[in-house]
Amino acid sequence: MNKVNPALDKAFELLTAFLKEPTASYPCVTSLTCAFELISQEWEATASEARRLKMARSRPQLLRAAIRFMTLDLSSAERVEILKALTKCENCYLCRVSPLRDGCPGAGEEPMDHVFHCVIYPAVSITIQLLTCVLSGLTQNKFRNPKEDTTARKPDVQPWPLCPEDLLPNGLKTSVKALEFWAKPEYTDEIDAISTVLKFAGALANFYPPFGRELLQPPYTLIVKIPIQHMEDCINGTVTRGSVALFFEIDPVLARSDRDEWVKLLLANRDLLLSAFERLASHVSTFPPSELETRDPTLTLLKGYLEMLKSEAIVDQRTGKISFNPAHLVEFKKGQDKYHDLGSSYLGLAQCQKEAWKHPEYPHKDACIMVCLLRKLLGPDTWSQLWTPGSDSKKFEDACLAKKIDREFVKYVGERVMFLSSMKARLRA
Repeated sequence: MNKVNPALDKAFELLTAFLKEPTASYPCVTSLTCAFELISQEWEATASEARRLKMARSRPQLLRAAIRFMTLDLSSAERVEILKALTKCENCYLCRVSPLRDGCPGAGEEPMDHVFHCVIYPAVSITIQLLTCVLSGLTQNKFRNPKEDTTARKPDVQPWPLCPEDLLPNGLKTSVKALEFWAKPEYTDEIDAISTVLKFAGALANFYPPFGRELLQPPYTLIVKIPIQHMEDCINGTVTRGSVALFFEIDPVLARSDRDEWVKLLLANRDLLLSAFERLASHVSTFPPSELETRDPTLTLLKGYLEMLKSEAIVDQRTGKISFNPAHLVEFKKGQDKYHDLGSSYLGLAQCQKEAWKHPEYPHKDACIMVCLLRKLLGPDTWSQLWTPGSDSKKFEDACLAKKIDREFVKYVGERVMFLSSMKARLRA
């Protein structure tokens, strides 16, 4: 039997109320902060992907309110009104002394947009994770079926999403522009906002290709300029955490959405991409061999991009389609194949994954990814030797040391596998 958590239910209720009517006087900024922190803690404490998916799907009202709010193209004046509404509470000391109460007159648009992002983004972040989780569990273009036992008077309790309009109620163009605001590097000094929004955009594009095609339209702010700017910040050391490979993570999704538009994107941003990739290649050349080995798929793809972007584009005289010279795509395709391996062999056998998703209490999808990555790093020969009679933990440690595999990664994999094993043992008892 599932335990009912009244505080968590109240937190979801508060967050939903704010996202539905952000200019209402309830909740205030303090109660909203407590709400998203409680939901975030519950989300992080839920190790099972199946349980996370169940949690996310059980809140269709929140999902609809969230996607509607975060894809609104708000003006600076509208953002100020939301901030004022959040600080109207007379019972909360923080609200009474907050400079946001009067909208910080004279502060200017940019500073207030920055304040709005800082105050509201945590609430947006947790809902983005819920939305991404739901989208990742859906088949491409296969929307949810409405429940027959639900009355038409309560459309918000129907499963989300039912149709394209339910998925993106503000339309494609407005949604892309609105997401750019939440991912702006100048509004965050950490990776969280940029990475979370890009993963969400990738999940949307993967599920609904028309959104991917919209992302591929100029001016390419969300999918090129923002991740490339973050890459530059990582190289310069102006951000302390994050991956330089954000562009490579979303780019394969876009290539599948519309190959022709993707080629046009690369050509339109050729100079920007070449400059950034050449700097990145120079930067990673200083890494120790052990780190380079773990980044092999990204480095191969980086080399492929450099070779491809330096080549001349070819126009098919019959169809008018633009492509790159096949002679300069060898390294790029090799890199794509390695990324394909990351998405297939690293995820384990298909049957294993099918069983993992179905199991109500013991899904092992995340553990499979890490174990398969460890197996890849050790190599097939070393891996097979570890399972022969007489092999022990000492031999395993020596093998990891010889292959220069990060000790913290090995420790984390071990702890995760032990946790799942103990869970399975308890279920059998």
